[in-house]
Amino acid sequence: MKSPVLGLLPMTSLLSLDDLSACGRFYHVVECDGWISTRHVAPLDGPYEDAVLVAERFYDVPYLWGGKTASGIDCSGLVQVSMARAGFDLPRDSDLQYQAILAKGWSPQSLETARRGDLAFFPGHVGIMLDQETLLHANATFMAVTANPIEDVIRWVGKHHEAPFRGLFRPPKPAES
Repeated sequence: MKSPVLGLLPMTSLLSLDDLSACGRFYHVVECDGWISTRHVAPLDGPYEDAVLVAERFYDVPYLWGGKTASGIDCSGLVQVSMARAGFDLPRDSDLQYQAILAKGWSPQSLETARRGDLAFFPGHVGIMLDQETLLHANATFMAVTANPIEDVIRWVGKHHEAPFRGLFRPPKPAES
């Protein structure tokens, strides 16, 4: 409890924990010979969380290109971390995420059928829908994770891209255990 912090771990970091290493409220972490609270560890096979609830934890976190932590996060990091906690493995970059969801056959949606948890893709940008009209995304417009009407985001991106909206996609239902 009184030792110095060894480092910060992004949400969804993979750790090697000693077998039977739970010592009260802590696990021994093999990689750094340190300890982590049992409250901050979850098994790889679930239980899974709602991706939107995970993403909302990052509301107002500063925008940081390449970031994936509460100290700073970018759009694809926000989506990757949130979707990972919901049981979906996505690449790090928004363009690779877009290609991955196309390859996995995620269901395309129209803006009229948008709903909570859908992913919205733009050239070089991605976000997660809070509801039918509102996108949660890490963005350089406000230099933070913000919630904005998706129509506003399309308009902002349209100032720099002829085709500002790549599509809206619904993740498949998580596999039943």
